[in-house]
Amino acid sequence: MNKLPRNLVAYALVRDDYVQSGDLLQGLMPLFEPILAEQRGRIFDPTAFAREVTSRYDIPMAPLVAEGLVADMTHARLLQMEGDQHTAVYRVTKKLKPLKDSACAERLQSIISDFLGFSKKHLKDANREISQEKLETGLFERFKTSDFLGIVEQGEGEIEDTDREMADERAIDILCAEFVLSLSEQDLELLVSVIKGALIAELVLSLQARPTDLEILSNVSIVWDGPLLLDLLNLNTPELFQYATDLLELIKKTEMRSVAFRHYYREMVSIIEMAIQSVNQNAVQSQMVGQRIKADRDRFVGAQHLIGNLQTEIERRGFKTLLASDYVSQKYLQYCSRDLEDKIRNNLGYLHEKLEARERDALTVATTIRLRGRQRNPKTLSKAGWVFVTRNRVLAERSRKTLLMEKEFQETDFPVVISDRQLAGLLWLAVGGNLGSLSKKRLIANCMRVLTPGAQVVRKMMEVLNETSTEDTETFKTLVNDERVRRRLTVQTIGGPPTITPQNARQNMDELKAVVAQEYEQKLDTEQTKSKALKSEVSNLEGEVSELKSLFKNQTKSIERQVKRSGDRAERFSRFLIVGTFFAVLVLGAWLGLDKTMAKYVTGISFFLSAITFWRFPDILFGGIVKKCRGMAERRKRLQIEKSMGTDRIDKN
Repeated sequence: MNKLPRNLVAYALVRDDYVQSGDLLQGLMPLFEPILAEQRGRIFDPTAFAREVTSRYDIPMAPLVAEGLVADMTHARLLQMEGDQHTAVYRVTKKLKPLKDSACAERLQSIISDFLGFSKKHLKDANREISQEKLETGLFERFKTSDFLGIVEQGEGEIEDTDREMADERAIDILCAEFVLSLSEQDLELLVSVIKGALIAELVLSLQARPTDLEILSNVSIVWDGPLLLDLLNLNTPELFQYATDLLELIKKTEMRSVAFRHYYREMVSIIEMAIQSVNQNAVQSQMVGQRIKADRDRFVGAQHLIGNLQTEIERRGFKTLLASDYVSQKYLQYCSRDLEDKIRNNLGYLHEKLEARERDALTVATTIRLRGRQRNPKTLSKAGWVFVTRNRVLAERSRKTLLMEKEFQETDFPVVISDRQLAGLLWLAVGGNLGSLSKKRLIANCMRVLTPGAQVVRKMMEVLNETSTEDTETFKTLVNDERVRRRLTVQTIGGPPTITPQNARQNMDELKAVVAQEYEQKLDTEQTKSKALKSEVSNLEGEVSELKSLFKNQTKSIERQVKRSGDRAERFSRFLIVGTFFAVLVLGAWLGLDKTMAKYVTGISFFLSAITFWRFPDILFGGIVKKCRGMAERRKRLQIEKSMGTDRIDKN
């Protein structure tokens, strides 16, 4: 197993060891073991060890930090103490073994192989070449931090065609982002565990973070940069909005204050105004804010509202607005001079590149130092008091290097500027929560951000299409508003604008149309599946209705027979009752008023008459009553049938 997957496996093991032990330092031992295994039996050298950690894992580590970890490594039996406390020498344990292969390593090796194959295919399609070593290094850096090209912020500039190095980095960004979004859920979770382990290592080794140092943070103020504020206002991608919202909620749980400088408001309003103007002109949107408000009418209305109410809306979310100009008196300049501010600005980029943006960021860094006041060399976040948080990792790294170079700060000091990723890790240590979920949201948000074509690519595509067909140009203007089309266009033009030619523009357009067609085909398939399911359900219901009708018919016949038999019995009974009464009255009268001979004749005649009138006489006297009784009986039976039918349907359902 080569170095790349070994290092990624080490990060995954850091995460696993921390989950099992709950001890941050114990979780770092998988990082230390492979390094110390190469020095078995030697005297431990903190400087050489720190240098190797920085080289192997790309995590800045000061020798003083390595010295501070000696006791923990001794407790973990990575080191052995020789001599007493005053003359102690620490030697690397001889029994250490290199990191063994594991199922995790095999999966990571498979992911890396898949990425290399994936990259070669797309680079070949774009007629580009990037060495395997460069691809692997770029993959490791992005898998480790979930950061992509930090120098180029969306909306602030483009990579020049002549800058080959930056163009390669941009290409690796695109390849990594597209590859990550195509991973299975299982492989994505493994990648998130790598990111989480790397973050734990960085928190301890670079920021010297400990949970005990983060228990009281109510005195800390977090300064947000402009892009993060735009994320929070839901003017970038939905993924970035969710991530920024989660960060703010965690900050509130720690009782830290969120702060914004007014000079960022001017920048944000300018971006929003340009986006609104571009949308009103129905222009192709190449910037994230423009794409967002064009795709979502509610966001467009919200953006219009923000132009005159930006500060109010930000403060409504719990922020405090500060003016940097309030902190330029001699009282504050003694902590960060104008000269140091200029040096910070100059080291953020090339002399004439994005001057206004560099001045804003340098002013924010300098003002944050001034607000720290006498806290010149804080070792923890709680002692620093003020910290500037940015999405641009390069801004954090370059400002730190400038302050170290000017000897204004020490390597073990808590940084003035940290990345949003580092802040997320610190918040997780302070209040807990699901760091894996937050890391995953950040990774996906950054991938979606990378897979947005630059303005130069969009312009070049329109220029080439316009040379052959104005109809295709208009079609492209419509298609490029779709998120899936923009993502596909970014991958198509991985080599930048130079890769767009009249020869491949037509093929690119066909692929972009196919992306939209595929979506509609999927929707059609979904609707057809729903239609089939609905037809099947209707057929089942029709079967149930037919069965119920048959049951109703059979029960109706049965009830009718029962009603008929009951009516017949009632009729016979009424006939016997009426005739018997008639006969009894006549006989009784005859016996009481006549002699016996006449009584016998009367009795015989009465019996004869009763027998003759048995079928007709009751109908004449009581036929209407009998019919009315029959009708009432039939209605009662029908009600019972309907009730029983309703009960049967409920039972079947």
